[in-house]
Amino acid sequence: MPVALEKPTLGQYLARDEIAPFVEKRLWRGDWINLGTCMLVVSTGVFKKGAVLGRARGDCLSVLARMFIEGDDNFDERQQVFWTKLHEQMRKRVWEYSQTGESLPVPWGTFIFGQIDRDTFQRWAATTVPLDRITPMVTRWHLDGIVFGAMYPQLLTEQWVAMYESPQAQEAMWRSARRDGRSPGDLRKLTLANAEQSVLLEVACHVREFFPHLVDPLHLRMA
Repeated sequence: MPVALEKPTLGQYLARDEIAPFVEKRLWRGDWINLGTCMLVVSTGVFKKGAVLGRARGDCLSVLARMFIEGDDNFDERQQVFWTKLHEQMRKRVWEYSQTGESLPVPWGTFIFGQIDRDTFQRWAATTVPLDRITPMVTRWHLDGIVFGAMYPQLLTEQWVAMYESPQAQEAMWRSARRDGRSPGDLRKLTLANAEQSVLLEVACHVREFFPHLVDPLHLRMA
């Protein structure tokens, strides 16, 4: 991230490339960012990376908790409470989605924020905040993604395929790129398999630097 963090959380580390293009430098006032951009763009990027990690390492939540919960006192109990609260909130969002009857793909914000009205997004878009205000949000979006991927790996797979891998999605991306005069690039990079490989490599870099004792428990030795 543009802001130097002595020990960024995993989510903050993974968000650095998502945030960098949108930071506004203000003389004497530091780094600022549009809140709407954070809610619509940054949250999606960080949530997706978390979801891919959760799907790939859903059996390692107690190990991942070591990266967010300090100290060993009553760790098992605290990490259970930590994940249970996040699970309950994600279960509620997925249930709310199921009641809409919408088919996949849906905006990622459906699973990040639940049902948010247009006026709320417009208020976010009209607001600019100091960059350090959103660092806790980044961590939360990433954690929500981990929980989503761990709890609903099949739903994640179906959402991903519908949004990026289906013939209709691929054709839409090609049309959009041609219309905007951009190169579509290699669309194969958008597959869930490639996303998992990329995310695990990023996670491995962070873990090796800040939590080297977790490399083997998270099966990142070969990442």
